[in-house]
Amino acid sequence: MGPSAFIPIKALPLTPNSKIDIQALLALGKNRSEVNQINLAACTSIGKYLAEIWLQLLRLERVGIHDNFFDLGGHYLLITQLLAKVRKVFQIELHLRDLFDAPTIANLARIIDDKNAGFVTHTGNVNLLDEAVLDPSIQANLGVEYQSHPKSIFLTGATGLIGAFLLYELLQRTTADIYRSVRSKDNISA
Repeated sequence: MGPSAFIPIKALPLTPNSKIDIQALLALGKNRSEVNQINLAACTSIGKYLAEIWLQLLRLERVGIHDNFFDLGGHYLLITQLLAKVRKVFQIELHLRDLFDAPTIANLARIIDDKNAGFVTHTGNVNLLDEAVLDPSIQANLGVEYQSHPKSIFLTGATGLIGAFLLYELLQRTTADIYRSVRSKDNISA
């Protein structure tokens, strides 16, 4: 996915500490819908409520009915908030896939209108088992034996209290030799 717009600037905005001012950069992109051809306002009540929700979540000044939620800065954390607000305002349950299939106010309003009218949209529950297809060239390697009682264990990344408990449990439950990496200044202190 590429950028939705390029905004030319003469210099990067800086904070008083001479660091890049991220907030000022974000403010440059706040009016991205102005970059699009036409910023159409919502005409229906559903569209107006959705636009209000989007403005609040995305912290924008304006949004058009054909602006893409993700192009305007929407992300997975905001999706959950959007779905919760839609559920509260419209008293319907939208699926995550609905937003991916209809990422504009116009399309999402159509789905909400259909659900209110009792129509089932194409973006209902998906059976992932039916959707998942393994490439025929991928084969399981059945020639490898599973070793249920290892002779040696190399323990890495387990430090502190959790590491101590993990090491204790390994010592209690196995007869394997346990090796562990130790950081030290020299071999003697290790």
